[in-house]
Amino acid sequence: MTKTNKMTGISLKSHSLGEFDRIITFFTREHGLVRAVAKGIKKGNSRWSGRLDTLFCSQLTLAKGRNLDVILHADTLYAFPRLRLDLERLTHGLYLLELILVFSAEDDPHSNDLFDLLIATLQALEEFTPVSLLILWFELRLLYQLGYTPQLEACLYCNLVYDSASPGVRHFDTIGGGYVCTSCSSQARQPVKLPQLCIELWQQLMWRSLGDLVGMSPAAPTVTVAQNVLRNYIVQTAEQGLKSLTTLKAIQTAAS
Repeated sequence: MTKTNKMTGISLKSHSLGEFDRIITFFTREHGLVRAVAKGIKKGNSRWSGRLDTLFCSQLTLAKGRNLDVILHADTLYAFPRLRLDLERLTHGLYLLELILVFSAEDDPHSNDLFDLLIATLQALEEFTPVSLLILWFELRLLYQLGYTPQLEACLYCNLVYDSASPGVRHFDTIGGGYVCTSCSSQARQPVKLPQLCIELWQQLMWRSLGDLVGMSPAAPTVTVAQNVLRNYIVQTAEQGLKSLTTLKAIQTAAS
């Protein structure tokens, strides 16, 4: 008797397998990353047509295969249709998927919390404004859940407690992942200037729930700088570039 598994997963990416099939990579609440074959999906009359596309979240039934599981059944739970009507929001959604793909693994112990974080953020992304604030919140929450929270309470090198009232330029080490005081900036491996307002915005967002973002209105330049510095840290931590960031920058540049 064929062994089957049921799980809830969102499609992150897919690639061809032979003439008619595709291998789909899901991020699941129960098992982290899972790869499974959608047989016949490339046929014109496939029952999978439009049901296993990237960004579709489904209740899945998989059959255990010799090398890869095979998708037997998929009921769509969320399709996030409004993201597909806005190119910038859609690209932000794909960026979130790429972050999950890069930082998660099979049988990921964080998968339950990460899955819920991802779905809640994608649902909010369909309407929330400003989008940049929501994405910055997700980036900080993701780093926290993975154990890569930026160290902001004290200097990464001398443990001098961060004091918002003290003079001097603040730095953030995007390799070490922490605040660096003026005296230690020469020791940092990759220091970048980080305005005090950006540090304070990070501190505010890190411990807020998604619902608490409503009503926040930090200055757009502050969000932009805070996000650019954090993304440098994310790329360093991931040890690879993120393709969706390049696409996102191109879209934002064309729109400006």
